[in-house]
Amino acid sequence: MSISSFFVIRSMRKLIFISCLIGFLLTIMSLDSTYFFWVPDFLLMVLFFWLLHQPASIQLGIVFLLGLAVDFCTNTSLGLHALGYVCAGFVILARRNRIRVFHFGIQSVIIVLALLLAQIVMAIVWSYQTHQWVSWRFFISPLLAILIWPVLNKIIMSVPAFKHQL
Repeated sequence: MSISSFFVIRSMRKLIFISCLIGFLLTIMSLDSTYFFWVPDFLLMVLFFWLLHQPASIQLGIVFLLGLAVDFCTNTSLGLHALGYVCAGFVILARRNRIRVFHFGIQSVIIVLALLLAQIVMAIVWSYQTHQWVSWRFFISPLLAILIWPVLNKIIMSVPAFKHQL
């Protein structure tokens, strides 16, 4: 391994860490759910990006641990987000070669479907625990991802470390 490739790998790991940290912080922000029910899960969208573009760097074990961290920080049942993240992440990882060839419009629809899958898994687990079904507003947040996904792609791909990796 040459020195230049060592620095590229190191800068790519920093980029992955920083983007996941920003997504994590945006996800756990304490916004009032009565007004901000439409805010999507930014961490899951960032994880989808890295599962599509660098699957060797982000694996399902890391996705599970980040889901547990979100559960811990949002004071939800331990494993709720982790299970939803892993289920949706597996779908993205299993079909990543097909998803990458589509343009951002089709990718956005696939990302929304994966986010809806995560929301459905979390809703089923939550309803099993509380014996109540979630409201319809719980499923609106993934729909905003259609608008955010192309912007997220452009932002992360415009970082020089990511350009150098390609």
